[in-house]
Amino acid sequence: TDCPVGTIRSRLHRAHKAIRGFLERIHAEPAPALPIERASSRRAFLRMSTAAAAGAALVPAAARQACASTPVRVRVWFEGGKAHPDLVSLVEGLREAPGVEVTVAGLSDADQGVGRSALRQTDVLIWWARSRHQELSDDALRLVTDRVRTDGMGFIALHGAEASRPFRALTGCPDQPSGEESHDIPGDLRITAPRHPIAQGVDGFTMSPASLTVVSTALPHPEVVILDTAIPGTARREWQGIVWSVDRGRVFAFRPGHPTQSVHQQDEVRQVIRNAVRWAACGGRAF
Repeated sequence: TDCPVGTIRSRLHRAHKAIRGFLERIHAEPAPALPIERASSRRAFLRMSTAAAAGAALVPAAARQACASTPVRVRVWFEGGKAHPDLVSLVEGLREAPGVEVTVAGLSDADQGVGRSALRQTDVLIWWARSRHQELSDDALRLVTDRVRTDGMGFIALHGAEASRPFRALTGCPDQPSGEESHDIPGDLRITAPRHPIAQGVDGFTMSPASLTVVSTALPHPEVVILDTAIPGTARREWQGIVWSVDRGRVFAFRPGHPTQSVHQQDEVRQVIRNAVRWAACGGRAF
């Protein structure tokens, strides 16, 4: 952290107080509201990050159960053809979850697949785009971001979508990634937030080496890092599954993937995405 020891101790003290207060509210109220303020500075971010992580992970059981029993309408937006094998695997994995309704859309559809009426019938929008980001119109971009911010629609960005216009607008990421670093290593993913709803039922797992890449542009600070991986020959770890709260909505970025290798046939990946759908859908609902 490049901070003096005294500063670290002070931050840990504030973190303990924040968690204690949060746990006290859980015991006092059946479903407490958990407002999260957007950090206006690094210092503000450090003050709120522990409380935000606790709020994301330690949601009251009653609220989780109520949200889990509600049907979720998922819209998978894909820039390529709808017969792409990995897209088919993704949709199959989502439909294995009870109460999940899946629709596939893309650039070639009316209103580029994200018209006003379509988004009104969407609880979670999964965005999967790699190269055709600039083809999305300004009107479509505004509809997507307004639905997330104002109505609490969930937004999930899959591999490559962190360069997309909706993801950048929602998270405040100013620049597009300028390139990727490839690493011929085992794709070992580590669960870094085991109590978070997205990590439920998932342990650390391994993916094919080509499925893990490092995007050169840094992402904005997340509220919680769910998964990460080690970079060989360095002490660095790269975020692979990360979340943000954006006004009323929730955003999850799942970075593993490859243009020619299917990753959504893997059971652990399917479980992560299904968990993320439920978590993101609850942004505008019970808590």
